[in-house]
Amino acid sequence: MTKRPQILGVPFDLVSTKEVLEMMEEACERKKKLFCVTPNPEICLAAENNAGFLKVLKAADLSIPDGFGILWAGRYLNGSKNLIRWGWTLLSPWVTKKKGVFFERVTGTDVMNQFCQKSKRRVFLLGASPEVNRNLTEKLKKAGTKVVGSYSGDPSVENEEVIRQMIDTPETEVLFVAFGAPKQEEWISRNLPKMKNVRVAMGIGGAFDFLVGKRKRAPQWMRKIGLEWLYRVIIEPSRIGRIFNATVVFPWRVWRKG
Repeated sequence: MTKRPQILGVPFDLVSTKEVLEMMEEACERKKKLFCVTPNPEICLAAENNAGFLKVLKAADLSIPDGFGILWAGRYLNGSKNLIRWGWTLLSPWVTKKKGVFFERVTGTDVMNQFCQKSKRRVFLLGASPEVNRNLTEKLKKAGTKVVGSYSGDPSVENEEVIRQMIDTPETEVLFVAFGAPKQEEWISRNLPKMKNVRVAMGIGGAFDFLVGKRKRAPQWMRKIGLEWLYRVIIEPSRIGRIFNATVVFPWRVWRKG
């Protein structure tokens, strides 16, 4: 097995969005468990100071690079530390996984959106606010997605058994969990092995909010060149602390450890 590259101790898989979708379909078809996590710079920083969370991320079957900062860090640590080489490697559209670097940002929101659009698998939506959960369920059903259940729920241990019973029916194949990190990953880690019907489980963060339009994503051109953080500062200035961690603290930590 190819060694997985790590950033601040968090392992990643060099995969494309298309490959992730194929892996999800294969897990359902072969009735295998697939626990997918979507680490971004904030998650890497959180795991650096939380051994239990880091252990959960390392145990996941699939870890996708959700964040432009992850692409930068992966390519920087791969040897592109010279400023000119780094700039070219980061921006070049010809970078491929054969070079051992992160070649594509694979966001949880995009994976979930495309999966729900293209797949005929049956999904359950867990997490987010009751309003967002309900609105997303209605939206996906209208678009043809086979949503077999939904529940806002909560990540508390004392409610896990009831929630598992709600989810783990013969109808459920894929579970998307939007409790936010690290609660969603820890919840899946504890509960996926106990559910016999669920094949794929993915911690999806704020994807539910994005997909119903409660929160707006940056324009495609800004996402493509890594300026999504700037868009977030403009429309959600209250998130400045989190954005500072992702754009300043995270690169500094990577540089110090690299």
